[in-house]
Amino acid sequence: MQKKSPKTILIVDDEAEIRSTLTSYLTGEGFEVEAAADGAEMADCLAQNTVDLVLLDLGLRNESGLDLLKKISAETDIAVVILTGKSDPIERVVGLELGADDYIVKPFLQRELLARINAVLRRAAPRPADIQPPAPSKPRQLRVNNWNLDMQLRLVETNDGTRIDLTGTEFELLAVLANNVGEAMSRDQLSMAALNRAWDPSDRSVDIHIYNLRRKLARTIGQDDSIVTVRNYGYTLAAEVHS
Repeated sequence: MQKKSPKTILIVDDEAEIRSTLTSYLTGEGFEVEAAADGAEMADCLAQNTVDLVLLDLGLRNESGLDLLKKISAETDIAVVILTGKSDPIERVVGLELGADDYIVKPFLQRELLARINAVLRRAAPRPADIQPPAPSKPRQLRVNNWNLDMQLRLVETNDGTRIDLTGTEFELLAVLANNVGEAMSRDQLSMAALNRAWDPSDRSVDIHIYNLRRKLARTIGQDDSIVTVRNYGYTLAAEVHS
């Protein structure tokens, strides 16, 4: 069996000690690691390397980390985990709204960071047709209203073949809802399924990813009310689903 190539992570942080510490740790965990101190170095690294995930500090001193996040989201489909300060919950909310896949609050345990990175990479990875065949009870393809989900290739397309670009987390949420159509899914269930962690009432990650998901569906296919909010609980998919 051919050995898998290691994933490449780009660390963007203007503190040399943090770049060095994270580079050493992630290299030891089997990743290829690139590091950048600012936006210009980040752009060079992205141009010269195939990057699987960007670990981006939003608290850069001389430029806006949110602006760099917008640039990554607009120009690439690379997964992003943002590093954010504990004292600024608004920053991480805005980061998720701008397309970050997940966040971690400083200071953090390296093991927790590794778990978040691995979870995001799993969600972002395409699934080749020759591995992980779908179980008989979980069809490979589902048709929902005006769009189609390919569970194996992790693609969402309209009926005319237009691809709807979703992050790994957004796809995971949509897939969970589609596989449980008509059933109210709690925020805790959705968080465990899509983010691999228990839901915390102070954590708006699920709601923000659902907001982004609705916005992308509406932008591509027009008004779509299939994802319904269940007050004080979570969400459900109110649609006809066909395999």
